[in-house]
Amino acid sequence: MNMESENTGSENLESEIFSCLRRTINAVEIYSSKLKDKTGLNASQLSCLLVLEKTGPLSLSKLSKHVYLSPSMITSIVDQLEKRDLVERTRKSADRRVILIELTEKGKEVAQTALPSFQEQLTNNLKHLKEEEKKTLFDNLNKLLSIIVSEVLIDSSLLGGENRLVEVESSVLKQEGDS
Repeated sequence: MNMESENTGSENLESEIFSCLRRTINAVEIYSSKLKDKTGLNASQLSCLLVLEKTGPLSLSKLSKHVYLSPSMITSIVDQLEKRDLVERTRKSADRRVILIELTEKGKEVAQTALPSFQEQLTNNLKHLKEEEKKTLFDNLNKLLSIIVSEVLIDSSLLGGENRLVEVESSVLKQEGDS
C-alpha cells in the first residue's frame, strides 16, 4: 500500500469519526427535543428533577456534581424550575448558608411521569456491554475529549469561562503529552 492510499484511508476514517460524533450529537438533540415537547422541560432541567426524585433534597453544589453541570448553570436551572413551582429552596439546618433544593409536589408528579433522561437511557444500555468494552469506550472517548479540549477549546471563553465543565482524565492528558 503506498503512502497516498494510506493517507486517503486515514482521512476517510477521520471523517467517519467526525460523522459518528456529529450523529451522536444530533441523536442527543433529537431526544432532548422530544423531552421538551413532552414535558416542557429541557434535558438539563429534567435531569435535575430526576436526580432530586432519586436522591431527595440536595445542595446546589451536590446537584451540580450529580448532573455534571457547573454550579452557575445549576443556579440558573433551579431558578427556572422554581418559577414553574417544580422545586423549592429550603434551609434545613442551623447554618443559614446551607440551602437545599427539593421537589415540590408538582415537581414530584412531573418527575414520576417524565420520560427517562438521555443519561439514564444511555447508562441503562451501556450496562449490556462487557466491562472490557466499556473500558475501551471510556478510554477512547477521553482521548477524543482531550483532542477537542486541547485543539478546539483552548480559549476558555468558548466554555463561558467554565473550564471545569470539561474534565479529562489526567492519564489521557499525560499520554497525549508523551507522544
